[in-house]
Amino acid sequence: MLLKFLRTLYRGVLVLVLGTLAVGGVQAATDCVIVSALDVVLQTEISQVECESLLELYHSTDGPNWTNNEGWNVTNAPCSWFGVTCNAGYVTEIYLNDDGNGVYRGNGLTGQIPDLNLPNLEILALSRNQLTGSIPDFNHLPNLQQLSLGTNQLTGSVPDFSHLPKLQSFSSEVNQLTGTIPNFNHLPNLQAIWLGYNQLTGPIPDFSHLFNLTGLLLINNSVCKDTSINYSTWQIENRGASVSFAWLEQLDSFPYCSIENKPPIASFTAFPSSGTVPLDVQVNASSSNDPDGRITGYEWQTSNGLTAGGLVNVSFYFATAGNYTITLTVTDNGGRTGKTQKTVTVTEEMRVPDIRIEPTTLIFE
Repeated sequence: MLLKFLRTLYRGVLVLVLGTLAVGGVQAATDCVIVSALDVVLQTEISQVECESLLELYHSTDGPNWTNNEGWNVTNAPCSWFGVTCNAGYVTEIYLNDDGNGVYRGNGLTGQIPDLNLPNLEILALSRNQLTGSIPDFNHLPNLQQLSLGTNQLTGSVPDFSHLPKLQSFSSEVNQLTGTIPNFNHLPNLQAIWLGYNQLTGPIPDFSHLFNLTGLLLINNSVCKDTSINYSTWQIENRGASVSFAWLEQLDSFPYCSIENKPPIASFTAFPSSGTVPLDVQVNASSSNDPDGRITGYEWQTSNGLTAGGLVNVSFYFATAGNYTITLTVTDNGGRTGKTQKTVTVTEEMRVPDIRIEPTTLIFE
């Protein structure tokens, strides 16, 4: 009985104080310490940490200029603020993708999304605003199930959301996101991924491990199909979407990824690699190879202007002394080339002096 009386008294005093502060049109800013006290005494509000996280969202997205910001940073009852839903003293839902008039046209949010600290938040809907900057990892939202960020001006890469194991729906279509699409390995409950109309590149990941995935929108990106993945077997339904969003229709619009052609490796032997003039050098390029194809052409050239083409084995004749560079260029079936060189040393032949011994006559007396 005493606790009930104190709660009633506290509520009455609080209402009186807030009413006094609002006299003459003056509104008091939210005090998260009082909010926390309400949570402890009346068990009707949220913790100070969650209150401060909501205010961070308000300030970083130009809350004073939202279309509808009723209650935000005015009252000490965040659970009654426009778009906020609480349950058992925790914020569970934030809907700011409209202004409450039943038309989904946003709520005038601008600026960047902060990395919220709301451990029991299940729904975060911020679509159809003018939000900029990158998408946070949201590491402090472990119970998040629905994340809606579509039709903004968000940039940067798509996080893998490895700390959101309960995430079921992620939409961030019609933004300016770049980079590749994560494979979302840590999101086994994911049912819908909406990333169309961005600037994403690279191969479409293999989502076959996402057994609950039934909605997938990737059109109007520069993504491509990996030839090793059978995308058509995925059970993507995209219920309620137009025909142009049907998964098989989307697949037809994506090209196959071009496979990078690795260059061939040029290699040859030269025998002998040195000698005296005239020197006949045999070169052999049979040790050349291509890691992902075959070699289709061999071109030989020496530093003194000798050339030969199309042959693996060639003979070069050097008639004068000098150091000669032999260059081999090989071409693979994809048009890429590889090159290597060896130096052959040719010296003059050593001449042995011609020694003549004239006979002499010895006379003994």
